[in-house]
Amino acid sequence: MLDRRQPLVWSISVMTDAKAWAQLDILQPPPTLPSLPQPPTLSHLMLESPIPLSIAAIALALAAWAVANRLGRARQGLIAAAGFACLGLVVVGVSFAIRTPREQVIRATEALVDAVARADDPALSEWLGEDVRLFVRGSRSGWDKPRILGWVHESLAQGGTYAVAGHRVSDVQAEVGPSGEVARSRADVVVTPVGDLPPTRFVCMLTWRLDAGQWRLVEIDPLWLQGWGEISDRDMLRPQGW
Repeated sequence: MLDRRQPLVWSISVMTDAKAWAQLDILQPPPTLPSLPQPPTLSHLMLESPIPLSIAAIALALAAWAVANRLGRARQGLIAAAGFACLGLVVVGVSFAIRTPREQVIRATEALVDAVARADDPALSEWLGEDVRLFVRGSRSGWDKPRILGWVHESLAQGGTYAVAGHRVSDVQAEVGPSGEVARSRADVVVTPVGDLPPTRFVCMLTWRLDAGQWRLVEIDPLWLQGWGEISDRDMLRPQGW
């Protein structure tokens, strides 16, 4: 016999789950939060994260030497092992010698966050483009550079409303557009305020433009703030010149 209470139970269950997810979204960034794609695997392994390839080269060197030694060809095995070991060293050397545009954007993001946390006006001003905009909810035109610098100085410096005791960049995603002139990064940051307040986590999307060889910030989109949830009402479209 059909239980007429079943639809009601199902509705209550859905509402409860939705409420639980909503509560969770203010504590952890939701999966639906805008993110950036993973970098190309080959270039990432060769130029940005060479350790796995280096370990693989050393393992091949040891295996080649062991196999050749068993076959009574120690000399050939030693040559092969040396070749694989040199390959691993070359990969590491190239990765240290070449900093990819994506790595440059990641370093710029970390330096920018550090300048903001320390309320370092000169350093922050160097990273901000003259036409930079900070888009807060309900602000179509965004904050301009003087307003951004003024808010950081008044709010985050020692004695300010939200003075920062420490910070940590827990994750940075980055993507450089096909033009090579525009890039985006997504920073996941944990800030420890001065006083007894607990650390606060936030996520923001940053748009960069290459200007005379230096990446400068042109757009700031706060995406998520711990305790508040998603705080952006803008569509994350490809920036101009991408």
